[in-house]
Amino acid sequence: MFLVTTTLKGHSVAVNAIAHFPSSTQDHLILTGSYDSTVKLWDFRQKETISSFKGHSMQINCLEIAPDGKWFASGAQDSLIKVGKDLNIENNK
Repeated sequence: MFLVTTTLKGHSVAVNAIAHFPSSTQDHLILTGSYDSTVKLWDFRQKETISSFKGHSMQINCLEIAPDGKWFASGAQDSLIKVGKDLNIENNK
């Protein structure tokens, strides 16, 4: 059985993609993608959004984070793949 310890609120509609940072120094960070066409970077220890990325015009379908945690890719219903880099998360270790 799992125990839910944190609930994050910030997207305006359904969340359908989640990716966890692979680095042990960033293991408290996740990315979420939503039908609201945004990708959000979260610190789930602090229960807050660090950044929001807007670039798609339709719902986010998938997310992937690079092994070094410095960039991500998102795919959406608008048939585009967007790559975000320089996430500026050094201060959130």
